[in-house]
Amino acid sequence: MSWTENPPVVVVLARHFNPSIFNPVWLAKHGILNETGDYKPDSVFTGQLVQVVTDDFVLVVTNDQMQFILLASPERHSVLIEEKVGTLIRKLPEVPYRAVGLNFNWHNALDANRLAEETRQLFAGRTDGIYSCFTEPNARFGAYLSKDFGPFRMKLDVKPILVEMEGVKGDRIQFAFNFHHDLPAERNAPDALFDLIGQWNAVRTETVKTIKTVGFREQL
Repeated sequence: MSWTENPPVVVVLARHFNPSIFNPVWLAKHGILNETGDYKPDSVFTGQLVQVVTDDFVLVVTNDQMQFILLASPERHSVLIEEKVGTLIRKLPEVPYRAVGLNFNWHNALDANRLAEETRQLFAGRTDGIYSCFTEPNARFGAYLSKDFGPFRMKLDVKPILVEMEGVKGDRIQFAFNFHHDLPAERNAPDALFDLIGQWNAVRTETVKTIKTVGFREQL
């Protein structure tokens, strides 16, 4: 099976958000929703939590973070982020922003009979030491990797997981990427945030480049 990209997420952390501001009228006024303020019935608007569900994205706001979950096709992601997240940042310059994270999640479906062999070769490559305790056919392996990537700290958590789709459970290897940047208090946070989310395409390209090195027979 091929690689599957799960909905990526932009996370903006702040010392305090006011979720009650994010009501349908205000969101429509500033172009986050369309002029008629359309959103899906499973949306939620309270003083402590806002969850706005549309065909293209889900916007979640709590007291300390804002999540923008992308449901549209990848070629539209950067434009949506600029138009929606960028607008929210510009309209709320008084918010004490403290960090941003760009998050990507990829799955590769492997036959259960191959999972032990593939993950051992990728992340262990040996059978001595601690690995001598994990020689059974049902053993699974993963890894945590990190490095600097531009202004971000890139973190990659790889591990086997079991997912259920349409009532059927299946083995997957999950590649969870996080590109994190802390905002120093002395910087102009809205401008800095706008620049950081503007690097979305470069960051996603790095995730694709990374998983292509894995060497599974399945292709992107």
